[in-house]
Amino acid sequence: MILPSVFKSAPVVFAVKDTYQIMVPVNCEMVMWVKVGDKVFYDDVNGVLRSAVNVHRMIVPMELLNETKEYTICYRKVVERKAYYSITEDIE
Repeated sequence: MILPSVFKSAPVVFAVKDTYQIMVPVNCEMVMWVKVGDKVFYDDVNGVLRSAVNVHRMIVPMELLNETKEYTICYRKVVERKAYYSITEDIE
């Protein structure tokens, strides 16, 4: 697996009760989410996507990831932070 240059290391998956928590350390501001099958799980707090963090965390139901056996990390680097509608790069 080739890591994107914005990742500090490979994603790590932790089992917590009946969920998996996927942690991704990063070196720049970005919004991030994970796709599992046709479902999407965001790194958010009360519906607001987190971007100014060193580690992103997405919580996925254990049963779903056990079924699909794979996930895809998606992200958008923040180009310019604004109060509403920050400018981001395309999805990677």
